[in-house]
Amino acid sequence: MNSRIVVFSCSWDGWSCIDAAANAGMPYPASVTVIKLPCLSGIDAGLILRALEYGADGVLLLGCQPHECRHGRYGENIEVEFDKARQLLSMLGENSDRVRLARLDAFDGTGFIETVKSFNAALESKAKVTAATGNKP
Repeated sequence: MNSRIVVFSCSWDGWSCIDAAANAGMPYPASVTVIKLPCLSGIDAGLILRALEYGADGVLLLGCQPHECRHGRYGENIEVEFDKARQLLSMLGENSDRVRLARLDAFDGTGFIETVKSFNAALESKAKVTAATGNKP
């Protein structure tokens, strides 16, 4: 079984990784929903948490390498919002590992596939432990 993962991707390096994977015929689970944004700096912790509230098992933020953002200094905002979302999840008693930030080089389709698969495996593993213990994820 595959976890429901929402991927927020920047329209530059992040999207090029997804595009490269698709063009190379590298499949990823159908349970992955990709949302393309001009830049990850437009995301705030509330949007990340809303995706989880609406049923995503995990949220992957896929963006450019630090200091490679086409929008300049605004690319660093995602680090702040990522940390804020993880802190809020912890405060709510939820698993903060349900949110992951990946910064890949442009056109790294293999890196994208590996990131999605490892994130899915981590979410599935946590779900099995949760089911066995009866605790929250």
